[in-house]
Amino acid sequence: MAEGRRIDSNIFADEWYGQLDFFDQQVWIGLFARCADDQGRLLDNPALIRAALFPYKDIPCSDIERVLAGFATDAKIVRYAKEGKRLVQLRNWWEHQPLQWARPSKWAAPDNWTDRVRATIKGVYQESNWKPQVDSPGGEATLPPTVDAPNLNLNLNLTETTTALARENENRITGASENTGPLFAAIEHAGVLLNPRLAEQWGELADTFGMALVMAALDEAVASKAGASLPYVKKVCENCKREGRMPGKRNGPLPAAEKPPPKASEPIVGWETDVFTGKRERVVISNGTSSSGSP
Repeated sequence: MAEGRRIDSNIFADEWYGQLDFFDQQVWIGLFARCADDQGRLLDNPALIRAALFPYKDIPCSDIERVLAGFATDAKIVRYAKEGKRLVQLRNWWEHQPLQWARPSKWAAPDNWTDRVRATIKGVYQESNWKPQVDSPGGEATLPPTVDAPNLNLNLNLTETTTALARENENRITGASENTGPLFAAIEHAGVLLNPRLAEQWGELADTFGMALVMAALDEAVASKAGASLPYVKKVCENCKREGRMPGKRNGPLPAAEKPPPKASEPIVGWETDVFTGKRERVVISNGTSSSGSP
């Protein structure tokens, strides 16, 4: 089921949309808001679309078919068949969806179409053909114009400033090394916006407990509804480190490099009496060795 979808408010002033009848308008918005996946793709099945959009109405499937046929004629959707499935691709999907994250579609893309992917799947960060977050109708990120303020003796170029901030933000997300990139991506995917200090704390946690354990603990925290809580994940890591196991669904022994060192055995202390001199000596036995000394 689609979640967190967006329809540009300018759609109500769009000439094509305005000429549709009310039912067709409802279907058009519903394809974005209820039916399409993160790539703007869905099954071309009028019965499924009707069930998703009109669960309380007795709408004939033929009405849904008529609307889809009209959208295809107007070049608003692509209807195609691949891998034994009849599918629909919304052509202007990315004009409406300034997504921070987009998972791959389970359905094959139409010909001459390139998906945009940015997601963390089973703890692995994946990115393909990703572009900056877009808010402009043209589908490209917009930078502020250069500001000329001679009266204030300021020489500010907001374009350069914005570009520098964008680079800094990208470095913060991906991390100083490739090792922390997937971790930072998973944290932000869980809804936590990282700042430099928080990113440093998560990096220190990974250095202390190892990336595999921290990623597994983060998975458990998200699954338990605690979210990407640093204190929660730290506590899980401490417990697992002490018990020598992995958390949650990855329950099992820690990787060899991450097992806690064995505790040194407690020394055994006793006293012996020399049978010839009658002198008592203190004997300390530790790790199979012994040493002695007079009291």
